[in-house]
Amino acid sequence: MDVALPKGTVTQNLETPLVVGWESVSVKANLADDKLDASWLIDVTDNGDLSGKVTLPNVLAEQKTIDGELNLSTFNLDFLQPLVGEFNQLKANLAADIKIKGDALHPELYGQFSVADLSLQGDISPIQVESGKVDIAFNGYNALLDANIQTNDGELKLEGDGNWQDLKAWRTKLRVFADELNVDVPPMVKVKVVPDMTIEANPSLAKITGSIGLPWGRVLVEELPQSAVAVSSDQVLLNPDMTPVNEEKAVPFNVETDVSISIGNDFTISHSVLRVDCAVSSMCLKKTKGHSCKVKSISLMARTVHLVRIC
Repeated sequence: MDVALPKGTVTQNLETPLVVGWESVSVKANLADDKLDASWLIDVTDNGDLSGKVTLPNVLAEQKTIDGELNLSTFNLDFLQPLVGEFNQLKANLAADIKIKGDALHPELYGQFSVADLSLQGDISPIQVESGKVDIAFNGYNALLDANIQTNDGELKLEGDGNWQDLKAWRTKLRVFADELNVDVPPMVKVKVVPDMTIEANPSLAKITGSIGLPWGRVLVEELPQSAVAVSSDQVLLNPDMTPVNEEKAVPFNVETDVSISIGNDFTISHSVLRVDCAVSSMCLKKTKGHSCKVKSISLMARTVHLVRIC
């Protein structure tokens, strides 16, 4: 079986139309003597190619095996610009070279997936990314992640690994850390953040540990957020069948957190008639399995309080 599509485009009507085009699309498949061979090629206009091939030696076997590969030549994300808006920027080049082997229902992966020349600017991100690179290396049922994100004020690093050899006992681990980053969420928040967080997950538990430093910050509270307003204790959540939702089962696994937050002596919280200058402070948030999130320890001091009028 051979299928071929001529040159064409798909357009999503936005304020600035999003257009994805292709020069050609071809799919080939052949089944003979219980052996299936298939291949495909998508040649995207002014962009990279997505290609691959796969072989199933015996489609009638009870334990089917697979041998294949997936390739993505340098593929840029420039065509997504209409989605991020005129005053924002998203750029990146994707590439992949992955081999697929073993059990057809639980194959092993070998190869590399990478994101290069990453750039993210504008209000779509609280961190302005000047450049960045993300590499994921696959080796059977294991993967290693290494990423470096360069911002205007420093480098954000990510290191991680994962294993899915046993689908009932998969695991992942990710560390996110930086010397110092500027986080700007207009118009309310400008802070410097020093993160060092580790996130671990498996089918039954997600665990977040580490520390967050806030050496400098300017927070302007224009109005009280809805999340700060207490919800009535007699609130009842209903599902589409109009029966009460069991909030205890809202998350399919347990979550544990043990995070220390330290606030420096140049951190100011302002309102229309009030400004609080914080002294050196610290907070530790801890949640253990089966318990609600609690503040393990807290030390918050207002160095000065000013009655002011901010226009």
